[in-house]
Amino acid sequence: MGTLLIIKGADFSAIAVDKVEKPRPSINLGRPFTQGFYGSDFPFDIQGPHDLFVATSKISKAEIDSLNITSLTVKAGYHVRVIRWNANFTTGNRSDFKDGTIQIDSAFWESYSNVAFNIAHDDVFGVYGGTSISVEEALTVLTFS
Repeated sequence: MGTLLIIKGADFSAIAVDKVEKPRPSINLGRPFTQGFYGSDFPFDIQGPHDLFVATSKISKAEIDSLNITSLTVKAGYHVRVIRWNANFTTGNRSDFKDGTIQIDSAFWESYSNVAFNIAHDDVFGVYGGTSISVEEALTVLTFS
């Protein structure tokens, strides 16, 4: 058992405590991830199920901003495609594969206001082969900070 040390009359008001924010795990905001992927042609409907990819739920810029998120880190050994849509889901684009840390800033959003991600192992570049990924595994791949 430890010892309790009591210091009478000590002034602790000058001690500063830094608040350290822990990275947040993948955001699904109560919505499920899907075994499959957002397709390559607009409107980027989910294709699948497909065991090489997991598609995240769509997330709005307002939701991301409300959580003060400024970056996304993709776990080593994986990569993502970023899929973005405008507010009405009438236009959008799909990126090449990305890994490492992605800054979520005005350049990330461009003129779009909704986003989702296709998650895969970094040996997957198409639907024809690579390492399978489960929804449970995909939930550990993205870290927002």
